[in-house]
Amino acid sequence: MKITAKEILGNENYPAISYGGYRTRDRFKVPTINQIKEDLKILYAAGFRVLRTFEAHTSIAKNLLQAIKELDIEMYVMLGAWINAKDANTVNVNHDDEDYDFNKYQIDECVRLANQYNDIVKMIAVGNESMAHFALNYYTSSDVILKWVNHLQQLKNEDKLDKDLYVTRSDDYTSWNNCNKDLLKAVDFISMHVYPFHYISNDSTYSDIEKSIEYVKEQYFKIK
Repeated sequence: MKITAKEILGNENYPAISYGGYRTRDRFKVPTINQIKEDLKILYAAGFRVLRTFEAHTSIAKNLLQAIKELDIEMYVMLGAWINAKDANTVNVNHDDEDYDFNKYQIDECVRLANQYNDIVKMIAVGNESMAHFALNYYTSSDVILKWVNHLQQLKNEDKLDKDLYVTRSDDYTSWNNCNKDLLKAVDFISMHVYPFHYISNDSTYSDIEKSIEYVKEQYFKIK
């Protein structure tokens, strides 16, 4: 029976974790399929069933999906499309515009992989903290993210993507709070970043695990 994103999200039987698998600090030295298989066996034994990737301009996502297919295990993926501002990672970065060619490649590659591995890919995230202003080297506007989210939703409407595939973006809670409200309506679910163990170290209000969970809930319910 085919399982969908709707059935996975919020289901305690499908714990999720972000995955990179890099062996060095060079993000272009992508782990091989065999190396990823080693990781997958460990993650699967630990109980994880959903993995999240960050970008599509390297072969990490492609290798991960191929490794899952070859191992023939129940593991699902949320593909990440890395979204950049114009002239990202330079002194001339323009946060009001986008690197269209780079971003289009990211989206197109996620679409290709989602269709090729539609039994594994259940979600696509448009951008990783791509609106968070602390991401000084590359953040862009919510209008850019909204455009690409709408593009993916349109592909679903045109039967060029699985209608059950969920589309979102991955960003911190402040960016969700301050984004174009049309974006909140366009995504299928909210993928929100919070850092309770980072913030509680500087805030005596959140001094233990239970209180840090309350912190996460507070940030989530601030999104309207």
